[in-house]
Amino acid sequence: MASSDRPPGEARPEVPPSAGNPPLPDRLGRSEVPPPPARPARRAPAAGGDDAKVAAGAAALGVGTAGTVAGRPLRYRVLPRSAIGISVAILAFALGASLSGVVLYSYYEYRLTTNEAKVSKLTSQLPDEVKKAQDQLKAQEASAQALINEQIKPLKSVLATGETLQNLVSKSAPSLYFVHTLDQAGQPSVGTGSAVASDSKQTLLLTSYTVVQAATRKPGPDVFVRHGGNDQKVTVFTWQEDKDLALIILPTGNQPKLDFAPSSPQPGERVFALSGLGGQGASITQGFVADVSAEGIQHDSRVGTQFQGGPLLNSNGQVVGILSRTYSPLGFPVADVYFAVPPKAACEKVLQCPNGTPSNSSGNGGGQ
Repeated sequence: MASSDRPPGEARPEVPPSAGNPPLPDRLGRSEVPPPPARPARRAPAAGGDDAKVAAGAAALGVGTAGTVAGRPLRYRVLPRSAIGISVAILAFALGASLSGVVLYSYYEYRLTTNEAKVSKLTSQLPDEVKKAQDQLKAQEASAQALINEQIKPLKSVLATGETLQNLVSKSAPSLYFVHTLDQAGQPSVGTGSAVASDSKQTLLLTSYTVVQAATRKPGPDVFVRHGGNDQKVTVFTWQEDKDLALIILPTGNQPKLDFAPSSPQPGERVFALSGLGGQGASITQGFVADVSAEGIQHDSRVGTQFQGGPLLNSNGQVVGILSRTYSPLGFPVADVYFAVPPKAACEKVLQCPNGTPSNSSGNGGGQ
């Protein structure tokens, strides 16, 4: 039936839309779109279960159970998505790193200052500690040296070391002179003289009568002494033949002299024979005292021709006798030993000794 043939008031029949016929516009010009299908209703969690607890917590925080905040993913709220947001995040990170660096550097400076203070305190006390340690070492060294000297004291009386001999040579050489002249047959006669007294004008030398025997007669040969490579002519002033002693005068004053020992040596004591001829101005031999008497000191130090008239010294460098190769108070020569003339015997004729004992102030001897 045509539309014009429908009776008035009768409703228009609805024609369902088809795939090929789109819906007709309504009176307002809108297409009739069917509503979307309804989602199935979510099953409510059982009361008191784990799902109910999770749902309650999410509802309190405004976060869905699917990881959304107010219907949006959580990462959209945490991580920036614009250039400005990223720049702000980088700036915040840089500021945090700078602040951490400042804190770490401040801590480093603090520890460095603390350590420097400790080191400074220790080093300031170091000189005192070093000095204290040095003083303790010196005290221990002195104590050990004293103990060693005490222990080797008996050994020193038996054997003199090279250092002892060198010290005696160095100490005695300035007072020793090599004496040389001629004997009665015109042959060389040599020995040693030692200074026993000296003033501003001259020096007195004590030597062996055997060496200058020919010069005690007139006419006689000249007598010379050598000291430091220089020869000087001397005068035989006085002598004592039976003691094998003679006194000669050196015309040079203010010369060093040897000291006389205050007492005689003891048997078994180490003694030293010295000559005025040597590379260092003197030479030395050593031996032991075999016997001591008023007539002489018997010893076994080697006495060569250049030694006769020289001094016999103790370990302190003091004169305990005058060396001789011919003095024999027993009336016969003794093999392998020699007799040294006691210094006191020089006071009989050769020296003037106010107290009967020779000293460094002994004056001129009496003439023959």
